[in-house]
Parts: sequence; structure tokens; C-alpha cells
Amino acid sequence: MMRVALLSLALLPLSAFAQAAPDAGTPDTSAPDATAPGDDLSSGLDYTDPALHHQPITCREGDIERHAGQSLGQLFGDAWPTPPAAATKREHAAIDHWAKVVMPNGLAPKDVTVVVAALVGADGKPQRAEAICASTAGFDTSAVRTVMQSRFTPTMYDGVASVGAAVVVVRYSRGASGMRTGRRP
Repeated sequence: MMRVALLSLALLPLSAFAQAAPDAGTPDTSAPDATAPGDDLSSGLDYTDPALHHQPITCREGDIERHAGQSLGQLFGDAWPTPPAAATKREHAAIDHWAKVVMPNGLAPKDVTVVVAALVGADGKPQRAEAICASTAGFDTSAVRTVMQSRFTPTMYDGVASVGAAVVVVRYSRGASGMRTGRRP
């Protein structure tokens, strides 16, 4: 099984997997299962938490680090605003509707994971997305395009929509057939 570039269990509820079903060349999407047995997915950190704004992102050993040693705060800079000081409750940004996931042209279907950080506006539209970890080269552009064309529920502070960061895990699998939405079957 390929090593998977993952950031934290705290990110799983807002992560989404593009997983393949058998027998075609196009991956599809489905929501993650945070309780899946055997998933060693965690560094134990929620990098989207503004309190960890400057915590460097770490990928799994052997994965490609696109922004080695950088934090989401450095990646997004001033575009990721400081949350309201009086906020007592934060709700993560999460994908509401997946865009179509397409296998990159010229690449053979294979099992690949790309972790994409997205800056999501208060309107739920992604403002910027960057691949931060990948198990194999060549899939970053496709994964970023999928995230940028998807729709999110924005980060909420005490019920008020705000600009926030999200981390989305896009998984390509060899032999995919059909497409699913980001909902669990």
C-alpha cells in the first residue's frame, strides 16, 4: 500500500478523498471515514487552527513536500486573517460539493494521494489552493484544480462565516469507474 501524505486526524472531518471504484481510468470522490481501521493518518495537529498558524506542516516520510518547513500561515500570508478575538466557537471549512476529479493526461492510473491546502472565502468559494504533500509527482495540478472548482461550507466563528483554511486529501486510484459526490455512500 502506498504511503499516504496526511496531516492530522483533526483534519479528517474536513478532508475528502477522491477514491476509485474498479475498472476505468477516472478517479471518483467520496468522503473520508474518520474511523476506518488501520488508517495511520495523524501528526495530531489541526493545521487549520489559527492557534497553529505558524506550525510547520509535516508530510509522511517518503512523500513529496511541496512547501517544506512552511506553515499554512506562511503559505497563505495576510490572505488568511486572524480570527475574531472574542470568538469562542470555530467550525471548520468543509467541502459541500466536489468538482469532477480527472486523472492527469499522459499518466498511467495509479494509487496516488495529494494533500491540498485551500483558503476558503466567507462565501464558500476557494480563493487559493496549494498542493502541500504528494505520494507521487504529476498529480498536483489536477488535485488543485478539483479543489478550486469545488464548493465549501466556510469557516464559522460563533456562527459568522469567515475566511479560513481547509486541508483536503485527494486520492487517485488505479482502475476507477464512475464518479461519486463527496458524500458517503
